[in-house]
Amino acid sequence: MTKAKVLIGCPTYDGKAYCLDRFLQSVKDFNFKNFEFVLVDNSKTEDYFNLLQRKGVNVIRGKDLGHPVKNVIVNRNILRDYFLEKDFDYFFSLEQDVIAPKDAVDKLIDNKKDIISGVYYTVYRFKGEPGIRPLLWASVEGNTEAVRFMSTEAKKPGLYRIKACGLGCLMIARKVLEDIKFRYVENSGVFDDIWFCQDADKKRYEIWADTSIQCDHDLDIKVKPAEKPKYLQF
Repeated sequence: MTKAKVLIGCPTYDGKAYCLDRFLQSVKDFNFKNFEFVLVDNSKTEDYFNLLQRKGVNVIRGKDLGHPVKNVIVNRNILRDYFLEKDFDYFFSLEQDVIAPKDAVDKLIDNKKDIISGVYYTVYRFKGEPGIRPLLWASVEGNTEAVRFMSTEAKKPGLYRIKACGLGCLMIARKVLEDIKFRYVENSGVFDDIWFCQDADKKRYEIWADTSIQCDHDLDIKVKPAEKPKYLQF
C-alpha cells in the first residue's frame, strides 16, 4: 500500500519568531516522514523570510494586506493552491505555535477521516475572567444552531464527531480542499476556522477530533486573552 503524502504548513510572520526553533524541531521529530513542510511568510519586511531560508525552511513569500485576519486568509489559500498543484493526499494545517506530539501525523491519518483535529488549548475571557478552553466545539443538545466548547471531552482520549475546531492541528483530505477555499466574513465575530468548518458541514463532510493527540499551544505571554462567546451560531 502506498503511504500517504502530506503537506505540512501554515501562514506565519515575524511575530511568531519566539517559538520558531521549538516548532521546527517538533516537525523534524515526527515519526511520519513522507511529508513536505512549507511556510508562507507575510511579514512586512523580508527579514523573517530570510531567517527562515537560513534555517533551511521551504518558505513562500506571501502577501501583507495590512490586516491580520485578511493576511491569514490570503496566505492560507496560497498554501491551498500549492497543495492542489501537487500530488499530496492530505494537508496538515499546523500553526507555528502548536507543538504536536511525535505520533500526531500517523494517528490522524490512521483514523481515515476527511477532516480530523488534535487537541490544543487557548485562553478565552468570559465576563472578565480568563479561562483555558480547547479549540473544539460540539453541538448543544436541543439546539441545532449553537455549539459549545468540549472542555470535558477534550481531556478524555477518544474519537469524537464534532461541529467545529481550530486550524492549528487539523488534517484535511485532498477532496475537501478541492471543494473548499479558506475564507472569513468581516464583522462576523469568528475567524476562518469556523467558516471552514461551516462550509465543510454544508457540504456534508464529517469533522472529527482525536483527543489522544494532546498538543502544547506555545502562546506568547504578551497575547491578551480573546473575547469569545460561549456559544457560536452556525
